[in-house]
Amino acid sequence: MGGYSHIIEGVIREEALKPKTSDKGFWGRLFGGAKRDRIHRNSFGDSVLIDVPCRGLSKRVHDHFISYLRQKLPQPNEATASIFDYLDIAKTDVYIRGEDKSGSCSWSTQVSFSDCAGMADVSAEVCSHWAAIWTEEHLEDFVKPLLSEYGFEVNEQDEKSQIDYSFIRVEIDGQHSYAAIELDGSIGLDGSFYEYLAEDYEQFDKRMQELYGHKASLKECECQLCQQR
Repeated sequence: MGGYSHIIEGVIREEALKPKTSDKGFWGRLFGGAKRDRIHRNSFGDSVLIDVPCRGLSKRVHDHFISYLRQKLPQPNEATASIFDYLDIAKTDVYIRGEDKSGSCSWSTQVSFSDCAGMADVSAEVCSHWAAIWTEEHLEDFVKPLLSEYGFEVNEQDEKSQIDYSFIRVEIDGQHSYAAIELDGSIGLDGSFYEYLAEDYEQFDKRMQELYGHKASLKECECQLCQQR
C-alpha cells in the first residue's frame, strides 16, 4: 500500500519483543482462550523486517493528532478543509518496526497515511508533514510517554524532516487544494484531480506552471499550519 509516513526513530525495550496475551473477557476465554500478539518477522532481501504488536496505538495517535489539528486550525481554509475531509475517511496506521541487517537492528515508529491508491497522494504527504510538526510540539507530553507504553523509547529527534516539505495553495476549476512542490520544481496534485480533466496532462501541467510556477519557485510552504507558526 502506498502513502507517506512520518518516521520517529528510537530503540525497543526487550520486553516488547515477547509475545503478549490480550484478555478477551469471559466469553473469549470460554470459546478459544486469550489472544496472543506475536512478533512478525519477514525476510526482505538481505534484511529481516520486524513488526512489534502495538494494539490500539493507531487509534490513540489518530485521535490525538486530529484533536491537535482541530485546535490549531479552528478556522480551516478551503485547502485545509479538504485535508480534514481526507482524514475523516483515510486510515492512519502506526507501526513499530525494526530492520535487522547483518545483526544490527534499527527501530522506528511509523505514522503512516494512505494515498488511497494514488488518489490522495498529496493529501497523505501533507499529513506526514503535519505529523512531523505535531511530534515536535507534543514529543515530551504525549509522544514519548505513549510510545514508551509499547516498549519504544524515542531518540532525540531531528525534526528537520518537516523542512523538506513544501506546499502551495491552488484553486483549479473551483476546487481548492494543496499542491506539492517537487524537487524538480514541478507541481503535484492528488491523483483524483487528474481523473476528470478535459485537457490532457501536458496541457494541464502547462496551465499549472503558468498559474502557480512563480509561487513554486519560492519553495515557501503555504500550508496553514506552517503559515501560523
